[in-house]
Amino acid sequence: MKRSLFICLILSFFHAAIFGQGVLQDIDSASLFDKELVSNPKLSSPNKRTVVAISDTNFLITAKVLKNLDADAYRITFSLSQEAETLKACKQEIDDRIQKFIKAIKEAGIEEQHIYIDRTGQYPIYGYDIERKVATQVQEGYEINRNIVIHVESAETINTLVDIAAEQEIHDVVRTEHLIDQPELIYEELYQEAIKVINRKKDLYLSASGLEIKPEAMVYSEQFEFVFPEERYKKYEAAMSSEVTSYSYRTKRFKEDQRKKMTFYYEGLNFSGFDRVISPNKIQVGLQAVFGLQIKFERMD
Repeated sequence: MKRSLFICLILSFFHAAIFGQGVLQDIDSASLFDKELVSNPKLSSPNKRTVVAISDTNFLITAKVLKNLDADAYRITFSLSQEAETLKACKQEIDDRIQKFIKAIKEAGIEEQHIYIDRTGQYPIYGYDIERKVATQVQEGYEINRNIVIHVESAETINTLVDIAAEQEIHDVVRTEHLIDQPELIYEELYQEAIKVINRKKDLYLSASGLEIKPEAMVYSEQFEFVFPEERYKKYEAAMSSEVTSYSYRTKRFKEDQRKKMTFYYEGLNFSGFDRVISPNKIQVGLQAVFGLQIKFERMD
């Protein structure tokens, strides 16, 4: 790996010597700091260039750092709906279900300030009254929708809430959010790691080229963001059975379609292209923090 990096540094140096200012356009078109590199799942690996010279006197060094980390807390959203013939009955029934659920999760340790009821919808329900050949649309009742948003401190608590919700006929978990309490601390940690990477690359570059640089340097650009698990899940569909039965054209035919199972799996950012990966072997699904830094150095005259 060191040999490959050494060769890459040498090639970058000669590329700068030959093309001079023309390399600046290449940096802009292949920059690490293009948001699409992280937001687009197809581009899971950032640009792999290590040192890019932008003129005969200046050059940039890039560091790319990734950290896998657990959430500090979670926000889970349950959705439920209720139908009834009258609006009053509909409200009463859904409120009763919500209150029973809240009572149960409080007994499990969830505090009142960590529970929020979001009133998402209230609609009339229509059907058809068919008499002879005429279908007349008529109102048959009402539907009310609610979301119950709950803040929890651990992933294990989420499993407990799901079990309690099922007992109250609340089956839809519409969203689970991963929360970070102090993102600025993650930023500072990754910044320091990026500086270490850049200093190592700088030493390699100078030892390969024999150049001297001025002691001052300038931060050229940086990027910091979190990649959330809900952005990295992919679908997988497997056929559970497959059978097609047919008879001759003189008899009846029937076909049994495939029964397919839809599932999902988590795929985090690919480690390829990062100079430093912190906690690479973490198996629990969590967040990924991405930091990139470019520093410009100037040659001595």
